[in-house]
Parts: sequence; C-alpha cells; structure tokens
Amino acid sequence: MPELKPESIADFFRKKSPSLRCPVCAEDSWSYNDDSAPDSTIITDIPTSQDRSGALVAGNSTVPIVLIVCDNCGFIRLHSLMMLNKMISGG
Repeated sequence: MPELKPESIADFFRKKSPSLRCPVCAEDSWSYNDDSAPDSTIITDIPTSQDRSGALVAGNSTVPIVLIVCDNCGFIRLHSLMMLNKMISGG
C-alpha cells in the first residue's frame, strides 16, 4: 500500500468537503501530520476484537487508521487508511 502524504489527504478532504468543520468547536483548520515529522501522516491501528465482557482482546485483528486533528480543540477524526488510499489513488 503506498504511503499517503499529509498534503494528499488535505487536498482530498478540501475537494470532498470544502467546508469541513470540527463537530466540537466548528473551526475548519485540521492537522494531517505529526509536528515532529511534517511529511508523515499520523497512522495507527485500532483493535477490532472484544471478549464477551467488552474488553479488547490483544493479538486479534486491527484496522489501520489515519488520525486527523482539529487545530483549535484537538478533536480527533479517524479514517480508514485502506479506504483513503483507495479513494485518493482512484483504485
């Protein structure tokens, strides 16, 4: 899977939703990267499995996600890395 650059994600969302506002503070300024690595997108994995009590189970499947952070209040949006790659690359 090709690496998504912060600028390609920002361009995608500007085209897809030009008035993208934070649901918490209504600002429209978002960070698509980590300040310590400006050319890197913030990517992590979310565990997708739980036991019967609802606790997350280690070692099971995960979903790779991209984090997008509101510059005003810190609200974090999560997007599927696979879906973003697919939509941005046109595949």
